[in-house]
Amino acid sequence: MLQPDQVNPPFSKKSPPYYLASLNCIVDIKCLPTGYHTSCIPSLNICDHCKEAFSDNVDDVIVLICGHGYHLACYNTLERVCRYCENYYKKGIDENVKKFVKNLNKNKNTITEDIEIDNLQDENDDDDDDDDDSNIGSDNSHNTLDELQIAIDNLINW
Repeated sequence: MLQPDQVNPPFSKKSPPYYLASLNCIVDIKCLPTGYHTSCIPSLNICDHCKEAFSDNVDDVIVLICGHGYHLACYNTLERVCRYCENYYKKGIDENVKKFVKNLNKNKNTITEDIEIDNLQDENDDDDDDDDDSNIGSDNSHNTLDELQIAIDNLINW
Protein backbone atom coordinates (compact mmCIF):
# COMPACT_ATOMS: atom_id res chain seq x y z
CA MET A 1 0.00 0.00 0.00
CA LEU A 2 1.15 3.50 -0.77
CA GLN A 3 1.23 6.38 1.64
CA PRO A 4 -0.62 9.57 0.57
CA ASP A 5 2.62 11.28 -0.51
CA GLN A 6 3.62 8.33 -2.74
CA VAL A 7 0.97 8.57 -5.48
CA ASN A 8 2.67 7.58 -8.71
CA PRO A 9 1.65 5.56 -11.75
CA PRO A 10 0.80 2.63 -12.51
CA PHE A 11 -2.70 3.88 -11.73
CA SER A 12 -4.89 4.20 -14.82
CA LYS A 13 -8.14 5.98 -15.59
CA LYS A 14 -10.04 2.72 -15.14
CA SER A 15 -8.46 2.06 -11.77
CA PRO A 16 -7.59 5.39 -10.18
CA PRO A 17 -5.95 5.67 -6.76
CA TYR A 18 -8.22 5.98 -3.75
CA TYR A 19 -7.29 7.37 -0.37
CA LEU A 20 -8.52 4.89 2.22
CA ALA A 21 -8.93 6.99 5.36
CA SER A 22 -9.42 4.05 7.72
CA LEU A 23 -5.91 2.75 6.89
CA ASN A 24 -4.41 6.15 6.02
CA CYS A 25 -3.09 4.91 2.69
CA ILE A 26 -3.74 4.99 -1.04
CA VAL A 27 -4.91 1.83 -2.81
CA ASP A 28 -5.96 0.81 -6.29
CA ILE A 29 -9.75 1.19 -6.45
CA LYS A 30 -10.05 -2.31 -8.01
CA CYS A 31 -8.87 -3.75 -4.69
CA LEU A 32 -11.73 -2.21 -2.71
CA PRO A 33 -15.07 -3.83 -1.86
CA THR A 34 -18.14 -3.23 -4.06
CA GLY A 35 -19.38 -0.33 -1.93
CA TYR A 36 -16.54 1.89 -3.16
CA HIS A 37 -17.77 1.56 -6.75
CA THR A 38 -21.37 2.66 -6.02
CA SER A 39 -23.02 6.07 -5.99
CA CYS A 40 -22.48 6.23 -2.21
CA ILE A 41 -18.97 5.51 -0.97
CA PRO A 42 -19.08 3.90 2.51
CA SER A 43 -18.69 6.37 5.36
CA LEU A 44 -16.57 5.87 8.41
CA ASN A 45 -18.64 5.89 11.65
CA ILE A 46 -21.76 7.20 9.85
CA CYS A 47 -24.84 5.25 8.79
CA ASP A 48 -25.02 5.11 5.00
CA HIS A 49 -28.83 5.27 5.12
CA CYS A 50 -29.76 8.02 7.60
CA LYS A 51 -26.32 9.71 7.61
CA GLU A 52 -26.29 9.90 11.43
CA ALA A 53 -23.29 8.91 13.54
CA PHE A 54 -23.07 5.43 15.01
CA SER A 55 -23.50 5.08 18.77
CA ASP A 56 -20.98 3.33 20.98
CA ASN A 57 -23.29 0.31 21.13
CA VAL A 58 -21.75 -2.12 18.62
CA ASP A 59 -24.89 -4.28 18.71
CA ASP A 60 -26.79 -1.43 16.98
CA VAL A 61 -24.39 -1.31 13.99
CA ILE A 62 -23.93 -3.63 11.03
CA VAL A 63 -21.08 -3.28 8.52
CA LEU A 64 -21.55 -5.34 5.39
CA ILE A 65 -18.85 -6.98 3.30
CA CYS A 66 -19.40 -4.31 0.63
CA GLY A 67 -18.17 -1.69 3.13
CA HIS A 68 -21.48 0.07 3.77
CA GLY A 69 -22.49 0.42 7.39
CA TYR A 70 -25.98 0.85 8.83
CA HIS A 71 -27.80 1.18 12.11
CA LEU A 72 -29.57 -2.12 12.65
CA ALA A 73 -32.94 -0.34 12.50
CA CYS A 74 -31.99 1.36 9.19
CA TYR A 75 -30.81 -1.94 7.74
CA ASN A 76 -34.09 -3.59 8.71
CA THR A 77 -35.97 -0.67 7.11
CA LEU A 78 -34.07 -1.42 3.88
CA GLU A 79 -35.35 -5.02 4.15
CA ARG A 80 -31.82 -6.23 4.96
CA VAL A 81 -30.43 -5.26 1.53
CA CYS A 82 -27.73 -2.76 0.64
CA ARG A 83 -29.64 -0.62 -1.89
CA TYR A 84 -26.50 1.11 -3.17
CA CYS A 85 -24.82 -2.17 -4.12
CA GLU A 86 -28.06 -3.68 -5.40
CA ASN A 87 -28.52 -0.72 -7.78
CA TYR A 88 -24.86 -0.91 -8.82
CA TYR A 89 -25.22 -4.59 -9.79
CA LYS A 90 -28.59 -4.05 -11.50
CA LYS A 91 -27.11 -1.25 -13.59
CA GLY A 92 -24.13 -3.41 -14.57
CA ILE A 93 -26.33 -6.35 -15.50
CA ASP A 94 -28.63 -4.10 -17.54
CA GLU A 95 -25.66 -2.63 -19.44
CA ASN A 96 -24.24 -6.09 -20.17
CA VAL A 97 -27.58 -7.43 -21.42
CA LYS A 98 -28.02 -4.41 -23.71
CA LYS A 99 -24.50 -4.92 -25.15
CA PHE A 100 -25.18 -8.64 -25.60
CA VAL A 101 -28.47 -8.02 -27.44
CA LYS A 102 -26.83 -5.35 -29.59
CA ASN A 103 -24.07 -7.78 -30.57
CA LEU A 104 -26.62 -10.50 -31.29
CA ASN A 105 -28.58 -8.17 -33.55
CA LYS A 106 -25.43 -6.95 -35.26
CA ASN A 107 -24.36 -10.51 -36.13
CA LYS A 108 -27.85 -11.98 -36.55
CA ASN A 109 -27.67 -12.33 -40.34
CA THR A 110 -24.14 -13.74 -40.24
CA ILE A 111 -25.18 -16.52 -37.88
CA THR A 112 -28.29 -17.50 -39.82
CA GLU A 113 -26.52 -17.28 -43.19
CA ASP A 114 -23.80 -19.67 -41.98
CA ILE A 115 -26.40 -22.17 -40.78
CA GLU A 116 -28.37 -21.93 -44.02
CA ILE A 117 -25.22 -22.50 -46.10
CA ASP A 118 -24.37 -25.56 -43.99
CA ASN A 119 -27.89 -26.91 -44.46
CA LEU A 120 -27.73 -26.41 -48.23
CA GLN A 121 -24.41 -28.24 -48.38
CA ASP A 122 -25.84 -31.10 -46.31
CA GLU A 123 -28.88 -31.35 -48.58
CA ASN A 124 -26.68 -31.43 -51.70
CA ASP A 125 -24.48 -34.14 -50.18
CA ASP A 126 -27.51 -36.27 -49.31
CA ASP A 127 -29.41 -35.98 -52.63
CA ASP A 128 -28.58 -39.58 -53.51
CA ASP A 129 -30.15 -40.93 -50.32
CA ASP A 130 -33.82 -41.83 -50.40
CA ASP A 131 -34.03 -41.93 -46.60
CA ASP A 132 -35.87 -39.17 -44.79
CA ASP A 133 -33.10 -39.03 -42.13
CA SER A 134 -31.33 -36.17 -43.94
CA ASN A 135 -34.35 -33.90 -43.54
CA ILE A 136 -34.56 -34.48 -39.80
CA GLY A 137 -31.38 -32.48 -39.12
CA SER A 138 -32.45 -29.53 -41.23
CA ASP A 139 -35.92 -29.47 -39.63
CA ASN A 140 -34.31 -29.43 -36.19
CA SER A 141 -31.94 -26.62 -37.16
CA HIS A 142 -34.85 -24.56 -38.51
CA ASN A 143 -36.75 -25.18 -35.26
CA THR A 144 -33.65 -24.16 -33.32
CA LEU A 145 -33.31 -20.99 -35.38
CA ASP A 146 -36.96 -20.15 -34.75
CA GLU A 147 -36.51 -20.74 -31.03
CA LEU A 148 -33.35 -18.59 -31.02
CA GLN A 149 -35.15 -15.77 -32.82
CA ILE A 150 -38.04 -15.92 -30.32
CA ALA A 151 -35.55 -15.79 -27.42
CA ILE A 152 -33.79 -12.78 -28.97
CA ASP A 153 -37.10 -10.99 -29.50
CA ASN A 154 -38.08 -11.68 -25.88
CA LEU A 155 -34.77 -10.22 -24.66
CA ILE A 156 -35.25 -7.11 -26.77
CA ASN A 157 -38.80 -6.62 -25.50
CA TRP A 158 -37.79 -7.35 -21.88
